[in-house]
Amino acid sequence: MTLSQEERQQINALVARFEADTGIQAVAAVTDKADAYPDIPWKAYAIGSGVGALGAALNPFFVSGWSHASIIALDAMLILAAGALLSLLSAFVPAVGRIFLDRVRAQTEALQYAQALFLEREVFRTRDRRAVLVAMCRFERLGVVLADTGLAQYAPAGAMGELGKFTGTLLAHGAVVPAFEAAFSRITELLKQGGFVAAADRQNEIADDVLVEKGA
Repeated sequence: MTLSQEERQQINALVARFEADTGIQAVAAVTDKADAYPDIPWKAYAIGSGVGALGAALNPFFVSGWSHASIIALDAMLILAAGALLSLLSAFVPAVGRIFLDRVRAQTEALQYAQALFLEREVFRTRDRRAVLVAMCRFERLGVVLADTGLAQYAPAGAMGELGKFTGTLLAHGAVVPAFEAAFSRITELLKQGGFVAAADRQNEIADDVLVEKGA
């Protein structure tokens, strides 16, 4: 799922406003999926096959008069078809795949994606090491905020980590722009509470354009 041009402009405006208000460099990123999760289709297949087996167990009540070989063939078809169908749905329909997503793993994968992006985009290269990365993972419905070391004393990592849950509800409804708006607003509040004072000689060291990735 890609961002519309209007959504891009709105997110870029949020980044620019955050930088103007705080003097901190910010990078916004959106990915459809933080990881491929190859186990999800297999989980779906196993459960689908189980449901198919349950249906096969009821066959004698509905196919009386069939030959034994025909019933066996039907049972096999039900089990395999049910597993294959649910496996395919989990792979191509996010809402179905999310049913089989382990939330702890989702948080881990979202964090690892954000950390890799932080290094790849060299968010750490600002002059005073004061920069933040805000990444939204749509499939996981999680936001991740990573702050560079120059902000550690003003916004502890634990407080930043709570923002993932804070934005998850908005992402669940497809509201990407409001999720970024809420995240940047909350980051600003945390910094103020920590005694942060915006620098007067702010320079734009990192491009403001939102990063949009398909993901794994």
